Amino acid sequence: QLTRIHTYRLNHEYRQRQPGEPVTSSLGFENPADEQILQFIITAEKGTIINPEMEIDGSKLLTIPVKLSEGEHMKFDGEFVRIFSPQWQLLKSISIEKGLLNVSPGTHNIEVSCKFKDNKGELKIELRLKGETFYID
Repeated sequence: QLTRIHTYRLNHEYRQRQPGEPVTSSLGFENPADEQILQFIITAEKGTIINPEMEIDGSKLLTIPVKLSEGEHMKFDGEFVRIFSPQWQLLKSISIEKGLLNVSPGTHNIEVSCKFKDNKGELKIELRLKGETFYID
């Protein structure tokens, strides 16, 4: 059997803002299938990112207590968050409240933010949703 994976990508860069002004990036996405847990890959580029946050539909906020150095990756497969080196060597695994990443069928919005060490960097996120399944004889 093969399952189609729908992907959505967003880059969240450091931007200078007024004190207290939120610095988030947002993306609309569609869950084409039944209710499921949103999977993702986050990569730190051009600097270090600290405590990435995701808010789905303005109500479910997830903060991941981790620091990713430039080039490191964080992958959530629906069970655990795994931290990888720039060469995709496993560094560690952590647990998160995966219920916060449950999405119903239909259209959704995600807001992404994080702290940037030394006021520079970029967080790249790829959202992954399972779609239809095809059976092969």
